[in-house]
Parts: sequence; structure tokens; C-alpha cells
Amino acid sequence: MTLGSTIVIADMTVINPFDFFLEEYAKDYPFEYDQQLTKELVPYCERVESGPLLLAWLKEVDHTPRSTQDFLVDIN
Repeated sequence: MTLGSTIVIADMTVINPFDFFLEEYAKDYPFEYDQQLTKELVPYCERVESGPLLLAWLKEVDHTPRSTQDFLVDIN
């Protein structure tokens, strides 16, 4: 009895599965925006919700320095 062999060819192209790229200054968490961008982002950084579940979750967020991509995966 002869067993056939199977050949598997895998394309090993490196891709960004999240379909976004980070500016160089933001590749590692935590990072700081420059002064102008900080001003522009004010409306998006304001916390308008303050329910107990959100506040409890925010207290548990790990702020250990690491890559920003890893940080985003962790909080999601």
C-alpha cells in the first residue's frame, strides 16, 4: 500500500491584519501627541460617560509600556 504525499504552499506575505498604520511617535504605548494635534483631538478625548461599570473597567486597564498595537488588542 502506498500513501500519497501532499504538498502545501503557504504565502508568507507580512500584512497588517488591522488595516492601519501608526505614526512613528505612536508605535509604543504610552505616547504623547504634539501640541497642535493635542488641541485638535480635545473633542475626542473628553469623557462624557461616567457610569460605574466604565469607571471600574478604566481602573483595570493595564498601562504597562508596550507596543501600541498590543495595547489596543489587549483592551479589546
